[in-house]
Amino acid sequence: MKTNLPITVDEIAAFMNQGWPGEDWYLETDHEVLWENAFHHNVGGALYQPHEPGRVVDLAGFDGRVRWQGRGADPTRGRGHRLSDLITRWRQRSTATVVVAYVPKTKLAEVTTWLEQAGCPLSTAVATEVDPRAA
Repeated sequence: MKTNLPITVDEIAAFMNQGWPGEDWYLETDHEVLWENAFHHNVGGALYQPHEPGRVVDLAGFDGRVRWQGRGADPTRGRGHRLSDLITRWRQRSTATVVVAYVPKTKLAEVTTWLEQAGCPLSTAVATEVDPRAA
């Protein structure tokens, strides 16, 4: 796995809600507190919903093994899958890309309308007073 894989918490949530391999799998991780601090669970019909939409994190911090718990033989023969590998493959198969942008407040309504008309699902906006690029 790459040691630095930037990803938005929204994209992790999208994978967990839509790209997860199925009910026969579970996540084994030593980072439960990190997961609890990053996501609401079972809110609004979604298993995972970010506390801070738009936040970029390093996927390595959330990594763990996705292990078989279903009936029958384990298709991985006990090895499981690395979560980061599953997310990377899911990203490669996806027909969409996650974009995080800092939009001037005066243009937010216009940009939001354009994205919605283009069929882009939107996360909750994160309001900031300071453009982080200026830091």
